Amino acid sequence: MLVRMVWLSWVLSCGLVGTGAEEDESYDHHKYYKSLVRQSEDFWVDLTHLNKTEVGLVRENAALADSYRQAATVKLSFQFPFYGHYMRNLTIATGGFLFTGDEVHSWLAATHYIAPLMANFDLRKEGAKIIYADNGTAFIVEWNNVYLNDVSNSSISGPFSFQTIIHHNGDIIFAYKTIALNISLIEDKFHPVKVGLSDAYTIDKSAFYARRIT
Repeated sequence: MLVRMVWLSWVLSCGLVGTGAEEDESYDHHKYYKSLVRQSEDFWVDLTHLNKTEVGLVRENAALADSYRQAATVKLSFQFPFYGHYMRNLTIATGGFLFTGDEVHSWLAATHYIAPLMANFDLRKEGAKIIYADNGTAFIVEWNNVYLNDVSNSSISGPFSFQTIIHHNGDIIFAYKTIALNISLIEDKFHPVKVGLSDAYTIDKSAFYARRIT
């Protein structure tokens, strides 16, 4: 599994810095996957243009429109490998991540996620939306012009625009077009702030007349 993180725009000391012409990349190898960080425009998918050339391919889910802390499950047209098992269903969350678990619950951000930028995003802001497309070999999800719900550490709440692209061979791309402020300044009091992947072994059991997943 290869994870690519691609920056089209990035932040330095809370100020937005434009993209440069030169590419800058580094590799990081792990036991189960390897990651590549690159400054480039190569991997960003223009879903607005794609929707004009492939009518009906780009979609919005009504459950996610104008919403806060919501999630919607989407069935892919293909399977892709994720930590040794094959996934067909993914749950898109307004909080900047995909949930990969089998059962939707109240703490999706804890485990089983693919997170280009997990944070307390609110889609009730004007112009904020989540769009996605499935072309048979890749699944693209874009959080477009989303804003943070809480901005206690900064007066800047957005916008943020970023994508995750899931390929049928297991490659995962995180692409960032607009990052309004340094990620270290994003408040995590009411919602986790994470970038990366997570898988977990869970046990569904009943104890003392209460159902628990651990």
